[in-house]
Amino acid sequence: MLKISNKIRNNNSGFTLIELVVVIAGLTALASFSIPSFLRSIKYNKIEEAKALMNGYALDCLNVARFYEGPYKSKTMAKTQPFGLSNERLEPLGYEIDGNGSLKYCDNVSIKARNKNEKDLYPFAFSYVEGKIEKIATPTDKNVEDSKRLINNYKGFLNSCKGWAGDKCGLTEEQKKAIQQAQELSKKKEECEGKFLEFLDNPGSGETVRWDDDKNSCTKPAFAYKGNSYNSAEEVSKKRDEDLDGECNDWRRTRMDSKQTSPNGNPETIDACNGTQFWFHSGREFEDSNDWKEYDNKTRKVACEDNRADFLKRKPNGTHTIGPGELPVPCGDILFFCNGLRLQTQEDFNNSSCGPPKKSPPPVDPPPPARCRKSPICSFIPSHPVCKCR
Repeated sequence: MLKISNKIRNNNSGFTLIELVVVIAGLTALASFSIPSFLRSIKYNKIEEAKALMNGYALDCLNVARFYEGPYKSKTMAKTQPFGLSNERLEPLGYEIDGNGSLKYCDNVSIKARNKNEKDLYPFAFSYVEGKIEKIATPTDKNVEDSKRLINNYKGFLNSCKGWAGDKCGLTEEQKKAIQQAQELSKKKEECEGKFLEFLDNPGSGETVRWDDDKNSCTKPAFAYKGNSYNSAEEVSKKRDEDLDGECNDWRRTRMDSKQTSPNGNPETIDACNGTQFWFHSGREFEDSNDWKEYDNKTRKVACEDNRADFLKRKPNGTHTIGPGELPVPCGDILFFCNGLRLQTQEDFNNSSCGPPKKSPPPVDPPPPARCRKSPICSFIPSHPVCKCR
């Protein structure tokens, strides 16, 4: 019995030191694999939740764009903040609004990690460009090249970045610039089309410009009549002729064929035109005083430039004012010529041989003879003998 009890007593003596070391080493090895994976899972969940929020913000912006009916959509998007977007909502996820809090409007929404040293919570964003949402992201973890961060071939959150932005994950500076240029071009297009819509409202008739998709500029001729758009001036004229009486059309054609110009730019009409007013100038017809004035200025400028060129060619002696009229430049300028030379100022001309004849100075009376010169004493004693001429 004694031997058996001793054996039992020896079997309950516990683990040896070697066994404990082996167990601790095993736990450490397991922890080296599991803890980083656990931390990455936490960050991954935060990124996915941030993605879900950004998708919601993008959807809100698209709804704003879809239901907006005004002419300047880009300006509206640049002033509209997605519902619920705030640093307070992003803070639990380790994110904040980028651009010092300024990139929070529907044209550009961008978020970044609150911790500047964070390598896994990459910044990502979306931009509104021509009716579409462009998703972009910038992977901050360069672990594809950074071998020190490779753990079991783990490549950070590069795949997560691509899952958000696709081929726009890690844009080059040229790609970022291309997106900005597309936004600017979209704004210019909307600005141009917005002005055209305003033109249709007021004055509603005449010639203006629209956006030219081929040239990417606001230079395409556009035509309107009573608030409706037409493809050419001929279509406008045809529609207007349909609305007006034959007598009115005959009168208009007579004014244009005779190249009449409306006096002082005042509108003209007759009873048969039913109150529609017209402006005529050198064979052309206008339905807006501003258009008439613009054309009048152009013709005046051409005429004045021709008049100026003629003076410079002939160099006639004298002072010559360029005309007709005083505006626009060079109308109203004065040219000076003398004997085939152009002089710069009125003073130069006056001093030239072609200037006005110089006036002779008035004659000066000769001084009286010495015997008749009065002494200073005469001021006090006029009757003194020396004060009398002999």
